[in-house]
Amino acid sequence: MMLRFTIALLLVSVAAPLGRAGEQIVYFGTGGGDAQGIYASTLDLETGRLSAPTLAAESQSPGFLAIAPDRKFLYCVSRSVDAEGKPYGAVQAYAIADDGGLRRLNEQSSGGAGPCHLVVDQSGRCVLVANYGGGSIA
Repeated sequence: MMLRFTIALLLVSVAAPLGRAGEQIVYFGTGGGDAQGIYASTLDLETGRLSAPTLAAESQSPGFLAIAPDRKFLYCVSRSVDAEGKPYGAVQAYAIADDGGLRRLNEQSSGGAGPCHLVVDQSGRCVLVANYGGGSIA
């Protein structure tokens, strides 16, 4: 089956390490087409080859991704909808399992429309998000 989607971002430099030497998990935020959320591939550091992407976590249009310094948590900006179906920007948090799998922890409003960038501070305790629609940060 061929997946058709737009890759929103590829974060090789902050990929999560695997237990196997010479390999890392690389996460992709996706949107459009057949995309269902955050996908993951295994990167062979020796050959540079990526495995076929697999769905790591369902999410609505995840964009920019960031991994905490301890590499135990992944955060993403996303578009979501409230109980009335009204769209809003969100930041989602995931725990990264030893095998690279993702377990959704929670979601918070990004405080504005069109979240487009986020960063995790060096302590791993704070996540800052920038919203394109309105130019706000939270």
